[in-house]
Amino acid sequence: MKMEPFLPQLVYYEPRALEYELGRTLVEKFKHMDVELRETTSHNQVRNIPGKNELQQYRNAKSTLVIGVRKTLTFDTSKPSAEYAIPLATGCMGHCHYCYLQTTLGSKPYIRTYVNLEEIFAAADQYIHKREPEITRFEAACTSDIVGIDHLTHSLKKTIEHIGQTEYGRLRFVTKYHHVNHLLDANHNGKTRFRFSVNADYVVRHFELGTSSLSERLEAAKKLAEAGYPLGFIVAPIILRLAEGVPRAV
Repeated sequence: MKMEPFLPQLVYYEPRALEYELGRTLVEKFKHMDVELRETTSHNQVRNIPGKNELQQYRNAKSTLVIGVRKTLTFDTSKPSAEYAIPLATGCMGHCHYCYLQTTLGSKPYIRTYVNLEEIFAAADQYIHKREPEITRFEAACTSDIVGIDHLTHSLKKTIEHIGQTEYGRLRFVTKYHHVNHLLDANHNGKTRFRFSVNADYVVRHFELGTSSLSERLEAAKKLAEAGYPLGFIVAPIILRLAEGVPRAV
């Protein structure tokens, strides 16, 4: 079955997010989509997510988008894949059984997108400048799968084009989603590497719920290769599956 693009069932926004063009654009977009909008004092203080119990609240949180302003512009390190993690979003709509975000995000399983992109880009430029002429790599998928929401926000596309204009900056991220059509015409200049997380079809169907199918990911990878993006693939985690009808050795 075809994986449809993510659409939140509930959206929270910080009042300060409306000071930024992207924040205003997103709030207006969801108003026209007739998605329920609620105001919150902070993206760290989202309360009253619907649900009769913790399990229902968790599931509803995974379909909740929070539009916020990233106040901390000191980037975390992201060794060994990159020098720094660029903070564009946190959280994911997927339900991968093994995902470390289930514990890393703790009581905040909802999805957050940050709208003060120019401030984030300015901070990234400072990190690049400090390391010149060495290459500075930024990882955009430490706490999210941003490809899964970028058809709504275009934050990733703007970041790809910003890094594409730098001499010593590079961008990379990993995804399980195939919604890449809007990224095909981005001016990436070969400085953004797409990586797809792939696995056996059985693993994708049974352990990576709410993500794109293996065939959809491979089709998206083909499109990106044709658009000139550097590509990579990650096979993880390795899950042992005994063949049906084959007795297990003891």
